[in-house]
Amino acid sequence: MDSTLPDASMDVGTMDASLLDAGSDSTTGDADPMRPDQSLDAEPAPPDMGPTRPDGPISGSYLNEVSFETSEDNGADIDGDGDVDNRLGVLLETVRLFAPDLDANRKLRAAISEGTLRVGARWNGLDADQLIDGNQFEVGMIDFEPAPGYAPQARSVHPDGTPRSLFSEAYIEGGILHASARELQLFFTIWDIPVVLDVAHVKLTGMVLPFIDGIGVRDGRITGGVTIESIGRFLNDFMAEPECACLGLDGPFIDLSRGIEEACHPDLDHTRCGPDDQASCAVLAERCTIIVPMFTSGADVDSDGDGETDALGVDLRLGALGVTLDE
Repeated sequence: MDSTLPDASMDVGTMDASLLDAGSDSTTGDADPMRPDQSLDAEPAPPDMGPTRPDGPISGSYLNEVSFETSEDNGADIDGDGDVDNRLGVLLETVRLFAPDLDANRKLRAAISEGTLRVGARWNGLDADQLIDGNQFEVGMIDFEPAPGYAPQARSVHPDGTPRSLFSEAYIEGGILHASARELQLFFTIWDIPVVLDVAHVKLTGMVLPFIDGIGVRDGRITGGVTIESIGRFLNDFMAEPECACLGLDGPFIDLSRGIEEACHPDLDHTRCGPDDQASCAVLAERCTIIVPMFTSGADVDSDGDGETDALGVDLRLGALGVTLDE
């Protein structure tokens, strides 16, 4: 990984110590701030347009820890039906047991260490006064360029720098971030593959930590329902990579329009693939008829409220270091 990265140990010595106590002596109440009296003829106050765009350095976060919760007993009730929704994590653990080369958490750790997974967050309007309690800020997920530094990839932000994966609601209470969105597209790049996942009922929580550069997050958690359609797109993109050329695919790896039983490519010869970089391609091809039904018939989240489950619940645990974005 780029040697310029902050210390992943998250030593509080790298934080702005003066901010850790921000708001500790303040009191809060339900009353609104005092405003001067206005006559009936006075012009109304302008509407609150949210946090202003920063002119100086832009605070960011860099994810240095990401892992799937894989226990069927742990997770969130994502769609409000009273049941734990963590089917994606459970399925990934099942895949790991019969195909160790497809250990998702091990691959995530390796991707972060090697710098092939560089994701984080952009904060707008979050100052020291809001690190204990506040709601006048924005936060969204971004995908970083592979080069050294912390420049967001153009596809993950709007022209003004606002993340495309922007949470519609965000506030901090007692030093804990709470952010949510009814639906969100998550943009990230892993193994040089640009990925877009459609996620519903998304929630992000975690303890915010002030760094001299940016905002860190400890004990972070993202939950939501990842649509089966977007998981299928990712698998097809992965199998179209040069490492999987050994399969000789002349079309998509899976085509869900053909139905679950016929979704896998009809001519998958994994014996032509070698070890190392091609091992994952070979395992996916060999086990396609097992893996596809597991993921397509295991939906536990209704992403669009039509009464049909069409997404897999996920519970991601994460940690992040504070950085200043290169914009």
